Amino acid sequence: VMDNILLGYKLRGKNDTECIKDLREQTHHLLKKMMLEKYAHSLPHELSGGMRQRVALARTLMEGRDIILMDEPFSSLDKITRYDMQELAADFLKNKTVLMVTHDPEEAIRLSHEIFLLYQRKDESQQIMGIQTFTPPPFETIRPINDDICRDMHKSIIQKMRG
Repeated sequence: VMDNILLGYKLRGKNDTECIKDLREQTHHLLKKMMLEKYAHSLPHELSGGMRQRVALARTLMEGRDIILMDEPFSSLDKITRYDMQELAADFLKNKTVLMVTHDPEEAIRLSHEIFLLYQRKDESQQIMGIQTFTPPPFETIRPINDDICRDMHKSIIQKMRG
């Protein structure tokens, strides 16, 4: 797990002892926040699907890039762990540009500054494809999904998804 999270650094040649020692300390701290601390030296086949997804998320968060692409980063997680990891990711990715692909409208509303819904449907004899933009209400941190405005937006997105 530890080597997997640091793979990008190693591939870029950051193998000097001091650098790796510092990165390992940061990784250990992140694993603790992700509830994976005791699996730091486990092999991938020893982890569940959700644990593997958290390791992949940790690898992304450790990279510290300014632009991040996340494809279904929370999909294999149970609801509580998903919320915890969303909050952790939001904290780590503050002031970064993140393009996140998700099929979960609630997740998009909870985390996004702007939502682009890609849709495709058949209308009589033709195929209609398009993009609709939704702008969630502003909040300082992660939006509470039970907020009236968020619930209304969720309904709108679901209606659009259903065609």
